[in-house]
Amino acid sequence: MLLRLRLTGGRRATVGALVAVVAGVLPIHLTGALAPDLQDELGFGDAELGIGVALAFAFSALLTGAGGAFTDSAGPRRALRIAACFSAAGLVVLASAPMYGVLVLGLVLSTPGNAIAQPGGNVLIAEGVGPARRGMALGIKQSAIAVSTALSGIASLVLADTLGWRWAYGAAVCVAGVAVLMVPEVRVRARVPGASETSSGGPGVLDASSEPAAGARTSTDAAAIRAAALTGLAGAAAVASIGTFLVRAAQDAGLATSTGRLVLTGGSVLLIAMRIGWGALADSGRIDANRTVVRLLLAGTVGYLLLSTGTLGGFIVGAALAFGAGWSWPGLLFLVLVRRFPHAAGRPSGQVQRGMFIGAMVGPFLFGVVADSVSFTAAWWMSAGWGLLAAVAARGVVRHDR
Repeated sequence: MLLRLRLTGGRRATVGALVAVVAGVLPIHLTGALAPDLQDELGFGDAELGIGVALAFAFSALLTGAGGAFTDSAGPRRALRIAACFSAAGLVVLASAPMYGVLVLGLVLSTPGNAIAQPGGNVLIAEGVGPARRGMALGIKQSAIAVSTALSGIASLVLADTLGWRWAYGAAVCVAGVAVLMVPEVRVRARVPGASETSSGGPGVLDASSEPAAGARTSTDAAAIRAAALTGLAGAAAVASIGTFLVRAAQDAGLATSTGRLVLTGGSVLLIAMRIGWGALADSGRIDANRTVVRLLLAGTVGYLLLSTGTLGGFIVGAALAFGAGWSWPGLLFLVLVRRFPHAAGRPSGQVQRGMFIGAMVGPFLFGVVADSVSFTAAWWMSAGWGLLAAVAARGVVRHDR
């Protein structure tokens, strides 16, 4: 009750979206952080780990379009509560998995939670947060990925190394329970035909006044969404392997498993700060949201190349760039969409999120195969290639900026 009294209006919507998305993606990130323990006990390799995570993102990709449409029709509160229940069910199966196949089943069972929570969080913010604060709100919501990886790193350090990996999954069920309680009801904001929401967003954002009538979308709108979806696909393919394979890559480079988990946790904290910071700068008009996405993707590419060196210095600096730049752009990309489609953000967000899920499916799968059959160095170079492709696609979003 005290928490509800303190978190009112837009803050409640922002925190509710954050916790719901954390619950949705936590099963996947926790599996990556626990990978060495899981592999030792259940007996599977890096390729199998990549396949399991790829399947989870594949099902998320298949369901996320429907998840966005469901959120638009059912409302964000109901949708996000249902998402949290799916995540909790998947985590229970993961905690009790006696073999690799059941582990994969638990990941797949949790995927509707991820597929609904991602666009659902965007809709909750679009309806519950004022235009002048949406950039920071989306930055906080997108920090859910970083919060999830940080919680995964902490859980693996505190619980997996003492009580065992099953307890880490069990503790994650509590996060899903908190999500059910934290999602607020929001009142849909009145629509003002032709109103622009870019007054506080500065230059270089897609103007909300370009939103088409219901059921229609201009060719420029569609082209912008396609470019954003490709950006999401390639960018996610580049960076999704960080959460899944960073600890294993550290182990392969001769570093202690605890070092990899500490870097995972530290990088996640950096990512939280960067996503919120970029959102605040976008709200104040100090940065061009579209062009900043391009620059962050390029900086992240440098980080993947440094990770490929296999040295302690390269590992730490590369992880900092990968987390702080290569993974900090999604909030800005979704801000572009929410500003352009402020009264029906679920569907376009769902389409872009589908691209991200496809990238998050393809990236870890190929990363695991290359790491297993060639080397982690080659796998990081592949991530750099994905990063460059994402930067090129992001330039397409800039071209369709009006």
